[in-house]
Amino acid sequence: AQRRARLEAALERVPPKLRRAWALWASDEFTYDEIAAKLRVPRGTVATWVSRIRRLALASAAPQPDC
Repeated sequence: AQRRARLEAALERVPPKLRRAWALWASDEFTYDEIAAKLRVPRGTVATWVSRIRRLALASAAPQPDC
């Protein structure tokens, strides 16, 4: 539950277009090319956005040290 909350909080901090790209990619319904066309950005931009958010998601899901 805490991991999910951290992930949701982290995703709220990214710009809306990045969140939209992530949602489309994570749904497994759209390819990078389809997302690029839908968001009107280059395919490489979509790949970069998804990569950034994947790293953010992994970091958010990692166990947090108790302070």
